[in-house]
Amino acid sequence: MGGHMSCAAEAQLPNLLNEISGLMAFVRTVEAGSFSAAARDLGTTPSAVSKGVARLEKKIGTRLFLRSTRALMLTQDGQLFFDRVAPLLRDLGASEEAIRSDIAPSGRLRISMPNEMAPLLLPRLFGSFAADYPNLHIEVGLTDRFVDLIREDYDVALRVGNSAPGDYMVRHLADLPMTIVGSPAFLKTWGNPATAEALAALPFARYALGGITQPMRLPDGRSFIPSGRVDCDSGTALIQAALSGL
Repeated sequence: MGGHMSCAAEAQLPNLLNEISGLMAFVRTVEAGSFSAAARDLGTTPSAVSKGVARLEKKIGTRLFLRSTRALMLTQDGQLFFDRVAPLLRDLGASEEAIRSDIAPSGRLRISMPNEMAPLLLPRLFGSFAADYPNLHIEVGLTDRFVDLIREDYDVALRVGNSAPGDYMVRHLADLPMTIVGSPAFLKTWGNPATAEALAALPFARYALGGITQPMRLPDGRSFIPSGRVDCDSGTALIQAALSGL
């Protein structure tokens, strides 16, 4: 009977994934010694614990307890099942504690950020952050492209502008002041615009992502899609275009 029980439990394990509450009720009952004591530990009623164990017994097709008015005794199958299941549930609990604990982070941390943000962010990242977490292996990728965190195996991306669509956790860190600039040669040719309308009429070196030109947003809330014959997907290229009078 014991050997048969072992094979049956293993065959039924996939179906037991929906019986976590019954498994918890069974294990706590064994450990606490009674349905009422298990109910106190689980924050429920003795009736709920008893029904959970009964559903579990029906699911696996064997009796786990010998019940009497005065005591509960494990059957041989019940003991075998407890020896198999209790360590699994303890491992689940230990896994949750490990995730929630204050253990210092370790392993690989892969970060993506724009090139132009590197001078602002890397001194702190390579300085105090690296010193605070000596068990972290830090990988940094510099690109203005919006990397695919999942497919390209990044843990976190620091980005400027609107977040890329996707099922990500997003945290706003700061607002960065932006300035529209032009070289002296450009201003000599086109003049220094005094109004938003005059500004919008100028040719720009445009910031474009995936072929889509990003709008210019002014302090008063107005925005416009700039015109121009130079499109760039990085700040470095935009700076060079501006220095060249474009």
